[in-house]
Amino acid sequence: MAIRLIHTEKHQTRSGTVHTAKVYRNAEYNEWVVKFAVDSHLLQKSDYHASDKLDAVDTAKYHIKRVSTQFA
Repeated sequence: MAIRLIHTEKHQTRSGTVHTAKVYRNAEYNEWVVKFAVDSHLLQKSDYHASDKLDAVDTAKYHIKRVSTQFA
């Protein structure tokens, strides 16, 4: 399986916790996958699969924006 990193969104809280959402292109399945992590620990059960690149990138941005307002 060949996946390629397309986009990264990141936010660090005041306490130092780093939330990351990375968008990958999976050519084998013709889809984009958003993978979420907290302090480099991958949240595997929360992967988001999309058939549209813009949808995947917007999801990553939305998630990090929500985290940044919730956990300032």
